[in-house]
Amino acid sequence: MTTDPKLVRRLEALEASHTAVAEARKRSWSTLDLAMEDPAWTCEKCGQLLGFIDLDCKAVRLRQRDGYVWVKLGQGGQVKATCRRCAHVNAYPRTGGQR
Repeated sequence: MTTDPKLVRRLEALEASHTAVAEARKRSWSTLDLAMEDPAWTCEKCGQLLGFIDLDCKAVRLRQRDGYVWVKLGQGGQVKATCRRCAHVNAYPRTGGQR
């Protein structure tokens, strides 16, 4: 029996995709574990979760679809994020030194 090269390539691509998804799921669980320890950053207006404040490495983790983006703050730096629910622009750190 002969094998079709296109079929073999497609199966290899599917295997690679399956492996990548499995690895991403493992990473997402570890991200969730981190999230349980760090304080949440929520929208000032509606309370929607925007991300997490990572006090250990002085960074903000922003939720972006299925993953997170880490933004490291410099001295006097500020991060702004638009709420996906109400479109309010939130800033961290908030003015007045609040968290």
